[in-house]
Amino acid sequence: SPLDIYAQYRALDDSVFGTSVTRFRARYAVMGGYEMKEIKGWRRQEELQSKFYSLAHRVKAADVLDLPPMLDMAEEFIADLGNGQIATAANALTRLLRLQQVTSGFLRDEHGVDVVVDTGKRKLLGELVEDMGNEPIVVFCRFRKDLETVHDVAEKLGRPSFEISGSRKELDLWNSGGGILAVQIQSGGLGIDLTLARYAIYYSLGFSLGDYLQSVARVYRYGQTKPVAIYHLIADRTVDQQVLAALAAREEVVETIMRRGL
Repeated sequence: SPLDIYAQYRALDDSVFGTSVTRFRARYAVMGGYEMKEIKGWRRQEELQSKFYSLAHRVKAADVLDLPPMLDMAEEFIADLGNGQIATAANALTRLLRLQQVTSGFLRDEHGVDVVVDTGKRKLLGELVEDMGNEPIVVFCRFRKDLETVHDVAEKLGRPSFEISGSRKELDLWNSGGGILAVQIQSGGLGIDLTLARYAIYYSLGFSLGDYLQSVARVYRYGQTKPVAIYHLIADRTVDQQVLAALAAREEVVETIMRRGL
């Protein structure tokens, strides 16, 4: 919130925003609601930003860290999945989730059972991992079923596999021996170092821009000494393409897709 900076700047230099939080709030916030205590919007943001940068200085990680290059790649496959039960979803968000599950190759029926509808993405993952040889690899996933797929592919290729998720924390095992690390995006965003790998594969994507950016930053961060390649497994002519496009544009996924239409 823009209001959060007032106390910091009063401590640093009270000539920037003054010594009255009431006047500060009245100048930059549009108040309303019960007793006019609810923030309804913002105003004079260009002025606030100008004053903010009278003390602050911004640098980007790329400007101060000596990192190797990172390549962002998309691997596409075409699969005739049909539409089947998808249209029965009650609301747009649930429908979006179901569409994304289908691109991963499964659909959860009304009894909670995961039904396999396609194996295209699984096969592509196997081919890609095999081409990478014995390199440590991170595979980011959204769904529990996707994590299981990663383990199954690793087993078939004779590669050890580990997991970071809500139920398993096997980072140390992977760091000590390499192999394939299946990471649930929401569990692998903050506070972990995945720089052992120079290859990262997104088997499926979440809808949170913050989670996505944080997951990339776990591999491409201070301590990484090798060029990094990021692969996205994208099902052609599906919601996968819309989700990736929104993330690449640094937009909130659900909001963008709902605005443009499924």
